[in-house]
Amino acid sequence: MDVHTECTNMFREYYEALTSLKARSIDPLISIPHSDAQVKPEKLNISVTCEGNVKSSELAKLKYDGKSCVRAFIQRVSEFSVARNITNAKLLSFATEIFVDDALHWFRSVKHQVSSWEELVVLLQQDFDKADYDYLLLSEIRSRTQEAKENITIYLSIISGMFSRLSRSLVEEDKLEIILHNIRPCYASTLASASQITSIDQLRMICRNYENVQSRMAQFREPSAATSDTLAPEFAYKQRTDLASKQNYNNNHKLEFNKTNSNNSKQNFNNNVNEKYLHALNTDSAPGGKLPYCPRCRNNSHSLRDCQNKEIMCFKCGQKGVKKPDCPNCNKVQIPKN
Repeated sequence: MDVHTECTNMFREYYEALTSLKARSIDPLISIPHSDAQVKPEKLNISVTCEGNVKSSELAKLKYDGKSCVRAFIQRVSEFSVARNITNAKLLSFATEIFVDDALHWFRSVKHQVSSWEELVVLLQQDFDKADYDYLLLSEIRSRTQEAKENITIYLSIISGMFSRLSRSLVEEDKLEIILHNIRPCYASTLASASQITSIDQLRMICRNYENVQSRMAQFREPSAATSDTLAPEFAYKQRTDLASKQNYNNNHKLEFNKTNSNNSKQNFNNNVNEKYLHALNTDSAPGGKLPYCPRCRNNSHSLRDCQNKEIMCFKCGQKGVKKPDCPNCNKVQIPKN
């Protein structure tokens, strides 16, 4: 009887405790003590990293046979692994899929020496990189000039990529000197106005500004005449009344001048007159024409006006010591035939 009473009392006690816990709704995952006030559960920050399934078609982009540039291959693998979130351990496990032909034979012979992708890259550079790679690449960089249709942004990006392949990075001053020698000569006048260029970013900004100005100049159009559809014809450009007569005068004067020059040319020169000599006399006044030519030096590096050589010579036949009007070779008196 005493045992039954004791068990009944214990049951009632535990039942009341369980009922009290249920009413209070205590979350067992919350470690903070329970209070009468409402407690908000803490948010759990859960991050999931998934390397994904690397397809064989994607690995085909990373194939290396030991014949191409090993530095370009290492750079491409690094970019690919970052883009696909592939760990170096995973890259090492894919080595037999990445290396082919001679490079695969090489990997099989050294795989027992490496335990990580970083160690494999070191051996890869030692065995496949050229001993004078930096010397040869620096020579290519110095000869890589800017093409006419290549804007400054693209050119600097390409040069930057070439600089990044060097084992020892050049200082900013050395890079800037090479670039200044290799960019298009059209930037010369703009760069001359700058007091001092100290960085590649400054050079890019100046050259970009020049390109923007040239683009606006190419798009410039003369003002159009007012038409019946013009909304505000009073603001349209009006040509002067004397402009037409002035143009006619200029055209007539130019025609007479050309006729006079044509007659003088027929009298002073025969049909075998050197065309380069005629071009040299007119090249300074014909912008956008042929290259300048100096009849004294007989080359296209400068015009006659800019020639520093003061030697007297016949511009037609090249006889030294005499001018064209006094040249005995070019002014021979023709004996009339009977």
